[in-house]
Amino acid sequence: MRKKWLIVVLILLSVTLATAITITGEAITGKVITGDTVLTGDATQTVGMNISVQGPPILALISPKNQTYISNESILLNYTVDASADTMWYNINNTDNTTITSLTYFDVSEGSYKLYLFANNSNGNTAKNVSFFVNTTKFLIIDDEFDKEDDADSGRSYNKRENKKGNTTDFLNYTYEEIQNLSDVILHNPEYGMIQFNQPINLTDDENVNDNQIDLDTHTNFSFNRVEINSSALSNFNKSATLWLYNLTWEEPQIQRDGEDCPSTVCTEESYSDGTLKFNVTGFSIYTTIEGASESVYETPGGGTSGGGGSITKAKDFKVEPNKLQIKLRQGGTKKQELIIENTAKKKITINFQSNLGGFIRLEQSSFTLKKGEKKTIAIDFLAREDTVPDLYVGNLIIKSGEEQEKILISIEVESMKPLFDVRLDISKKFMIVGAGEDLPLETYVFNFGRIGEVDVNLDFIIKNEYGKTIAFGKETIAVATQASQIHHILIPKDAEEGEYIAYVKVSYGETVASASHWFFVGEKPAPELNTTILYLVIGAGIILLLILVEIILLRKQMCGKRKIGEKRIFNFGLIKRK
Repeated sequence: MRKKWLIVVLILLSVTLATAITITGEAITGKVITGDTVLTGDATQTVGMNISVQGPPILALISPKNQTYISNESILLNYTVDASADTMWYNINNTDNTTITSLTYFDVSEGSYKLYLFANNSNGNTAKNVSFFVNTTKFLIIDDEFDKEDDADSGRSYNKRENKKGNTTDFLNYTYEEIQNLSDVILHNPEYGMIQFNQPINLTDDENVNDNQIDLDTHTNFSFNRVEINSSALSNFNKSATLWLYNLTWEEPQIQRDGEDCPSTVCTEESYSDGTLKFNVTGFSIYTTIEGASESVYETPGGGTSGGGGSITKAKDFKVEPNKLQIKLRQGGTKKQELIIENTAKKKITINFQSNLGGFIRLEQSSFTLKKGEKKTIAIDFLAREDTVPDLYVGNLIIKSGEEQEKILISIEVESMKPLFDVRLDISKKFMIVGAGEDLPLETYVFNFGRIGEVDVNLDFIIKNEYGKTIAFGKETIAVATQASQIHHILIPKDAEEGEYIAYVKVSYGETVASASHWFFVGEKPAPELNTTILYLVIGAGIILLLILVEIILLRKQMCGKRKIGEKRIFNFGLIKRK
């Protein structure tokens, strides 16, 4: 009987103790109250106990932001919410609710909006809201060259658009305010190369800040062994960056900038593996590569030299014809061109070649020897792959013998595989030499092959120097039925260096491109040469006039002498009187 009562007392005691304890999270302390007796003490057992109080979901709205969007399509609704949320939904301007389970995109029209986002559970609702604006005309970004070919059906992924090539930044994911200080900008062509900028870029601060647009298509160029940004038109992209060039075939690539060996103060190689070269640059122009570490010195537009090994004079031991090659290819096409090299030295010489257009050029021999007075004809194969971007590619072929060299300027126009148009570009003879700061008239003739009727076509006019750097450009749209012609005036910059330049016109209709080009010279015009025949005629006429003048003078003297003799005789005869 005592055992039963003892068990009952212990049960009552444990219940009383449980109602009087305080939980600290580490140990149990408390008071035990039994009648008039108060027992105090610390428990010797630690308990791991978490007590939480349920409430509405914790919600944060990340985007859209209280800023201006320059695209009304696929605006990102981004948020964070804790695990307690059972249901989520949103609406715009208090219209119909849309239930969501993850991040999503939505479309709107132009105007101002207020987005409401909700999350709820059994303990209540949480709501967030934001006001934002949509103005698609505020700023235009032209970057179709970085779109995937099937971008119209690409759809959208979890947290980004998928219509851009590779890792290219989709600028339409950002607001107008954000693109004025955008970090980690990437331009990527998965076949040719990639640029990752190391400094923030203000997209709105290009050469013309008043046109409310930026044209990346015209002023960037990704192609085999070539990455180019026209830093004159896109001065805001003239930043330090990391570059990748893909599918190179060199054993030891040498980085070139504008056709010259890039100095270590500008270019720093990081790695080269499996045909991919990674390097850093301090600013932008045209970057290509050649085989091996070149010791050549190339003449710069200003007449100076750069590179290693000291100054190299123009070749005297050999001569090359012609000194320029102007090539036109269609995508997937090839063309053969010949060079004649003659040994003018009094000894045997060895000829070597270097070029910064490696992807377009195939030489039958990389080096050979010439005996005294010997001539050799060298065949050069030019080729454009089917996926080569239609454009103008400018470079050079360096022909060397010892410390002497000749530079052959090369321009390669690549057109669409099946162009719908043909185009001719002429420069009047009197403008083949034009001064810096002067106007250059370009006469263009566009011919429609007659398969599409009258259409509007886009004309891009580009002036490049002998290193492929764009110094001037222009745009026009014209209607072409069978053929059309016009004169486009383009201003040569006042700071243009003296040297060879090439004018290029590109006719675009849809995806097809046709082109034409013409070399000219920027510098002081020489004094006009006087025609030899005219000179002799002028001298002869002058001599005749001089003889006539002398004859007149002599005749007058003779006449005066006769007149004086006659008067004297008359006086002597008394026919006249003295006064």
